[in-house]
Amino acid sequence: MYPMAQMKNAGIAAVLAFLIAGLGHIYLGLITKGIMYIILMVVLWIVGIFTFGIGFIIYIVFWLWQIYDAYNKANEYNAALQQTGRAPW
Repeated sequence: MYPMAQMKNAGIAAVLAFLIAGLGHIYLGLITKGIMYIILMVVLWIVGIFTFGIGFIIYIVFWLWQIYDAYNKANEYNAALQQTGRAPW
């Protein structure tokens, strides 16, 4: 029998995503998605520099969205864990 996976704290996922985009997803075990978000945030930052701030608006919107997504994915992870006893990913 497999050991039961630990539940993830949605608040920690959101705080980690707040500190560094993608880090909340890495905490949840979504490593590839987290790394892609980190790379995307760097690209958006660079685009923001060259577009004189317009790209920063996209950067901020995406940054806020990924915090929300990390929080929701943690809740999704915990719900699946409670229903099946296994991590969903």
